[in-house]
Amino acid sequence: QTRAVAEDVSFVACKTCTGAKPGFVFKTGTEGTGYYADGDQKAAFTRAQKSPPPKLDSIDLALLHKRGESLPHAIEATVNLGSGELKAQDVNIEVKGRMTCVISSERWEGSLEVPLKYAVQSAKPQGWIHEGVLTLRMPIAAA
Repeated sequence: QTRAVAEDVSFVACKTCTGAKPGFVFKTGTEGTGYYADGDQKAAFTRAQKSPPPKLDSIDLALLHKRGESLPHAIEATVNLGSGELKAQDVNIEVKGRMTCVISSERWEGSLEVPLKYAVQSAKPQGWIHEGVLTLRMPIAAA
């Protein structure tokens, strides 16, 4: 069951103008290039206008080993985000319960929960986006 829930949005990052958006103007401003809410007019996107998060089976997980060590020291996860319009600041990463990585974005309808084989350190993992691919590195917690 999907409910439309309105959320106020004042800026939507976008490299190029993709056409008119009611209540928005396309320009380069304090947040960067994209669509800005037009003056006093309230603009709202609904969940129905957001895209779904990537599917769990699109995630590639790998164990990273230091040279000469048999036990892995980190988990690396990669996920193709598609069009490449998302930037690092558009994606939120958190480790939940040391065995789950949760990836979310305000542009997605929901979040993506990635189960991990090893417990990872609860500190925020390293992450970057290059050519539409999100890469995360999470250090494995000491036993």
